[in-house]
Formats: sequence, structure tokens, C-alpha cells
Amino acid sequence: MPRFFSSFVISTGILFLFTIPTFYLAWRKGRKKTIRRFLMAGIAVGLVVAVISATSERLVEQCEAVNYLGCVDYGSAGMRLTIMVAFIIVSWVKAAILFNE
Repeated sequence: MPRFFSSFVISTGILFLFTIPTFYLAWRKGRKKTIRRFLMAGIAVGLVVAVISATSERLVEQCEAVNYLGCVDYGSAGMRLTIMVAFIIVSWVKAAILFNE
């Protein structure tokens, strides 16, 4: 459970850090609905990343419980990175659209 909460806080913080330009431009243009949607989407993506992280940790612990020392879950790190980068790209594209309006 600590892994879930720490992963959620860290990943959501990173997502919101990269979303600051979108928040700023939406606030200046009076688009509160856009800000709200990106906040909800960031929290949802943070939850998904935290679930993947916690599940990966549990799988590795189960693997190590049967005395196998080569237990590493490489797929979860790539999946988390892909999800976060996709959110950041969407955020920056929206920021570019807001900037050009």
C-alpha cells in the first residue's frame, strides 16, 4: 500500500508539473472547464500508474517468495512511462492550441 500512495503522489506531481503551461494558458483565456478536465485526467492517470506500480511490486514479491532471484518486471516501467508521456504530449498540444487562439 505505501508503494501505491507514493507512486500516485509522485506520478501525479510530475504530470501536473508538465501541465502548468496548459493550466496557465487556459486560466488566462478563461477556460475553467479545460483546467478541470486536465485535473481530473491527471488524477485518473496517476491512479492508473499507481495501480500498475503496486501490481508490479506484488508480482515481484511473489516471485521472490519462491526463491527465484531474477525477478524484475521491466514491462511495468515501460507501460507507466508510455502512459505518462502520452498525457504530457496531449497537454502540450492543448497548450499550443490555446496559445494560437
